[in-house]
Amino acid sequence: MTALLFLAVFCSATTYFRGCQLSPRATSVFPIASAIEAQTHGPDLSVVIMRPGADPRPLVAPGQTVTVGVGVSNLNGDGEAHSVVLTVKLPPGLTLQNASPAPNKMEGSNLVWNLGTMPAHAFPETFEVNLGVAKNAASELTVSANVTSSDHEQYLENNTGSLSIVVRPPAADLVVQSTLDAVALTVGEPIRFGVSVSNEGNITSTASVLTALLPQGVSLQSGTLAPSANSGGTARWQLGDIEPGATRVVIVTVGLDPGLLPSPPGTTADSKDLLTFRFDASTTASEANPSDNHLEITKKVEMAGADLRVWLDVSGAELPGVLPVGKDVTYTVLYGNFGNKPAPGVSISLNLAGGLDLTRAEPAATRTNQSDKSAGEVLEWNVGDLRVAESKLINCRVHVNSVPKKGSLVKATISFPGTDINPSNNIAYSHWYAPRVVSRGPPFVPPKRHLLRYFLWIVAFIVVLGILLLVYRRTRRRATS
Repeated sequence: MTALLFLAVFCSATTYFRGCQLSPRATSVFPIASAIEAQTHGPDLSVVIMRPGADPRPLVAPGQTVTVGVGVSNLNGDGEAHSVVLTVKLPPGLTLQNASPAPNKMEGSNLVWNLGTMPAHAFPETFEVNLGVAKNAASELTVSANVTSSDHEQYLENNTGSLSIVVRPPAADLVVQSTLDAVALTVGEPIRFGVSVSNEGNITSTASVLTALLPQGVSLQSGTLAPSANSGGTARWQLGDIEPGATRVVIVTVGLDPGLLPSPPGTTADSKDLLTFRFDASTTASEANPSDNHLEITKKVEMAGADLRVWLDVSGAELPGVLPVGKDVTYTVLYGNFGNKPAPGVSISLNLAGGLDLTRAEPAATRTNQSDKSAGEVLEWNVGDLRVAESKLINCRVHVNSVPKKGSLVKATISFPGTDINPSNNIAYSHWYAPRVVSRGPPFVPPKRHLLRYFLWIVAFIVVLGILLLVYRRTRRRATS
């Protein structure tokens, strides 16, 4: 009954949102009126087919029974639907065992229900069909459903539905996952994370066991469930039988040896300083993919605390590194907390250089210091608490009145009342320059003495050329005589 109720609610939501789709003509003018118009079209039947119950995966084994839920509704129609007929077509490899309610008749592999009249906006009718999977069934079986009536319907695309069922040999498939990847390893405080074992197969995983091998320097403090064995860095949990599609979760709390030294922030830990956690699941049932049973996670020991970082970028300039005098640019401050602890009471400051006038800030600054105009404005924001891995933006639009010869230096700073584990990235600078001015002198005019020299060279060239020509002609005459 719970499965049928879930199917009914799902069918109701599906048909409602499908019915709210408007035609192109209706959405062009007055959206509210067009939505009403789109729904005034008589009956609007809809069918949904799915796997109800705790395991919605369409994965079965030969010889098993698979349950299929079908929902039929006229929820989005504003008129009655008459002579409604639901037909469910079974592929070869699936046979009807029972159905609730039972079909009125069977036509070959088709199950037929005569539903009569369905009122407008009525709650969906649901059907639960139990099907047997043949031992020689194909690897994929598709069950389809169709609903019809004697009335004209404007929308027929939701009158059919289908469900593909995957058939695999009977086997469990344990998959190990953990939230340890998202947890920081810090000395001096308990470290809590979860380990889950899921059965992605199509049979029950019997006598399931989870085993954790902890690295040296890490000790188990507690676990929920309580471990059945805990010695020498190895802990074991008895998970019992895990049904197909079900998951068992163990919450583990460990502590680090005080002798483990954390890696400095922003550095890569040496391989010998990394800690490797190993998790394995086992079962007495046959398994489809035993490689999923093993999980290894390697992590470094970290310093505990917040790690605030700030970046500064400039956009809106035509040339990189050059501030356009007389125009506007945008200074963007990106900041965040990249440590493993929250940072309370965070403050951001932006020191503008002289010649830069703020025109707009988003969000607006909490305070603005204009006491020393020649050095530029100082903007401050009280941004409050920053969670771990939280980052935000501040955009400041400024007008460039002038740029000093040595360039315009803008500084962004982030701080909070606590201790930052890596203060080296709490300040960011942006040093941009004015456009380079290229001066052009008058055109080159050679001195008069150079003109006389050029003239003499030309005359000498002409004389030499004439002498050579005269010699050439005399030589030809002698040769012909």
